[in-house]
Amino acid sequence: MKRTIMQKCVTVLMLFAMVIAGLKPATAYAASTSEKKATVTFTQTKANGFKEINYISGVNDYLFALGRKAKGNVFSYSKDGVNFKDILLDTEITKKFPKITFQSIEISTSWNYTDKGEMWLSGKGTVKEGEKYPFLISISKDMKTVMVTPVQDLVKKLDAKAANIELDGYFMSHWEKGLVILNGSYSNGKGEKIPFYLLSTKNAAFKAYPNPDNNCDMVDFAGDYMVCYKWGLSEAVPGQGQFYYSTDYTKWTKAVTPENKDAIEWYRSYLDFDCFSVTPVEDYFSQHKTYTIHYTTDMKKYKTISKDYVIEGSSSFMYIYNDDNRYIAVEESFGEPERIVISQRAIADNSEWKTLLDYTAQSSDFDFYDFINGDGYVLVKDGKLRKIYNLKTGKNYDTTIEQDKIGTSRYDGTYFYALYDKTKLLGTKNGFVTNYMFTTPEAMNGLTTWKAGKTNRYYVYSKTKIYYVDKATLDNKVK
Repeated sequence: MKRTIMQKCVTVLMLFAMVIAGLKPATAYAASTSEKKATVTFTQTKANGFKEINYISGVNDYLFALGRKAKGNVFSYSKDGVNFKDILLDTEITKKFPKITFQSIEISTSWNYTDKGEMWLSGKGTVKEGEKYPFLISISKDMKTVMVTPVQDLVKKLDAKAANIELDGYFMSHWEKGLVILNGSYSNGKGEKIPFYLLSTKNAAFKAYPNPDNNCDMVDFAGDYMVCYKWGLSEAVPGQGQFYYSTDYTKWTKAVTPENKDAIEWYRSYLDFDCFSVTPVEDYFSQHKTYTIHYTTDMKKYKTISKDYVIEGSSSFMYIYNDDNRYIAVEESFGEPERIVISQRAIADNSEWKTLLDYTAQSSDFDFYDFINGDGYVLVKDGKLRKIYNLKTGKNYDTTIEQDKIGTSRYDGTYFYALYDKTKLLGTKNGFVTNYMFTTPEAMNGLTTWKAGKTNRYYVYSKTKIYYVDKATLDNKVK
């Protein structure tokens, strides 16, 4: 299973990220990375009583943890990162559903907050018969006010006969516009599946709105526009897909893709946040020599960005995305043997594509881990081979680092830290050439950073406990 932590600045993080690469044969290096044991003291917080910790992060001036204790789901928060107070979420939720007995209650780890600091969570309760009741939870900036909103109360205003309501647990936001949305669906009286979206505008309460077309099941943002589409776009006329856009976020205008007589279908692509982009289906999996993205910033006029395939054959696949001041193109073959090509092209000067890495697997036991931020690095397992490739310098190194043991990571532009094999924290500042291994107090499931005032720490958490270490202490150990 290929794994990636590819990051890009979009509201919906939906990259089709399967990236690995290898060095061209012309540039081979015999150098090896070095792995060093290092020690640091992890301090346990007073977040006690957890049966399971699902997620930790920071919001406003608080560090918070989502998980379960004896009394059910809790939102545990801390002002100093050491002492925690609990909000018993199950207690607040059952107050809003007094006539329903839930067999289980789930809280999504996706969250969002408004510019006034109000935090939003979502979840669902399930009864013994299997019916689900989704809800929203808002927590005020000072953590003193908790409100639960049954989603059925919002959707019933659209359709009194709505049933089988489902809610996508992933929040999407447009910070500058003060917008937060969630996608969902329900069954109407005829048993048809009807998509809807929940919208909060400038800190207002969420309201449910119908999608402009029942075939458009996804609402998100493209620049200052809200857009509604199906990933495989519905057909307007043969060779031309359709979607909708809105400037007031409730009223919709129909729009179409460019015309392509050879296109069976158009797919939504994700070049960057500021545009709506699409690609003909045959450019995804084909023997065509060129992959082309069509993108628009006004929902009318289209521009294109293209790249010729390096890998030929019907099993080849490519995607392109905006990475700050450059475009990154990734193409991969799923045939035997597998092959990956990573290329870049500067945006400002409209330069030619430059191949950074071109790797062909030598075995069927093939896996990778990639980190494209900054210089960019790819860790490869190919049979018994273990390599690290630097995308900027073209150098590669033999290594003992196992790419499939790397877990949650953080990168600040200089220092890279990641959980490694659950029981270690890996630290490097030179692209995995020198790696420091800090032993954690127990097996860890996650990692995050938290800054508040003069506090700047790394936090790791196991199934039931949370620990921290000052970032400066870690940085001083990593040479």
